[in-house]
Amino acid sequence: MIIMDDARQVVRDYLDGITFADEARIRRAFHPDGKLIGYKNGVLEWDSVEKFINDRRAAGTLSERAPYYWEIVLEDQTEDIATVKVIDEYRESRYTYYIVLLYIDGRWQIVSKVFHRHL
Repeated sequence: MIIMDDARQVVRDYLDGITFADEARIRRAFHPDGKLIGYKNGVLEWDSVEKFINDRRAAGTLSERAPYYWEIVLEDQTEDIATVKVIDEYRESRYTYYIVLLYIDGRWQIVSKVFHRHL
C-alpha cells in the first residue's frame, strides 16, 4: 500500500523549496514535465518547472528562520494518485493550491499545481 505521509512530505519539500528558493527541493518534489497553472494579477500563467525555478531564483529567498504559514486543508488518494489542497502565505500573498501527485518509479511526484492568488 502506498502511504499518504510520503505524499505530504513531497508537498512540504515543495513549500520549503519555494519559500527558501531551494532548487533541489523543488526539483525533488516535481516531475520534470510538471506544470504550474493559475491566474496571477489577472494573467494566466502556465509554467514549466524550469520557468518556475528560474522565477523563484529571481525572487530570492527568505531566511531559513523566517516563519511562514501553510496548511493542508484537504487530501485524497486513490491508489497511485493523490491530491492535496494547501493554503499558503507567500511573500505577503495568500494562495490556494490544488496539488496533484502521481506515484512514479517508487516515489510521489507533483505532476501539476493549479493555484489561486487571493487579493
